Amino acid sequence: MSLPFFEGSSSLLELKTSFVAFRQDAMWLRHCYNMYHSLYESGSENDGLLRASAEVFFYNLSNILVEYIILQIAKLTDPATSKVQGITRDNLTVAHLNAELKKNKLMSPEICSISKKLMQYRNLIVSVRNKLIAHSDKATRLDGNPIGVHTPEEVSRFFSDLQKYCDTVGKQIGADPSDFSVQAGQGDVSDLLSALKRSNKALGES
Repeated sequence: MSLPFFEGSSSLLELKTSFVAFRQDAMWLRHCYNMYHSLYESGSENDGLLRASAEVFFYNLSNILVEYIILQIAKLTDPATSKVQGITRDNLTVAHLNAELKKNKLMSPEICSISKKLMQYRNLIVSVRNKLIAHSDKATRLDGNPIGVHTPEEVSRFFSDLQKYCDTVGKQIGADPSDFSVQAGQGDVSDLLSALKRSNKALGES
């Protein structure tokens, strides 16, 4: 996907280009979460359908999606920079965008407030990323006790805050708005569930 061209100072231009790329990553993350929610958090009927269709496959897929979503959330909320072989490299994250907003004198109290909420959620999941997903911490792995436990409501709030962050930053820098809370299209997870229902119904009638 190509990024749009913006007019303005070189610093502001870089900020806008970075923001659009960040928002694309946020959209993809939300798409993955929506897919997980549709499959695994949409009621007992869907749960029974997945169990009847391919129980082991969908169980494994749920674990894969959870790990991937946690990894993507951690990436978007990582520090603004990282050192790689002694060289400081920018990360495309909330912290990096906020640093660029401050540089361009565009930081606002609202953006600061939303950012803190995003970081609060990061604090809930970052140990899972660090100890079980990106690395395998021996003590944590052998202990077997869950870490990073939190509620579905906290997950929902994070994604609501992520949308608010993108909307507020976009408005502040003059980028077009983009609501990515709902994403649907031909061949999506809804079509998969419909196909499974038809298949199971046909098997039951045969």
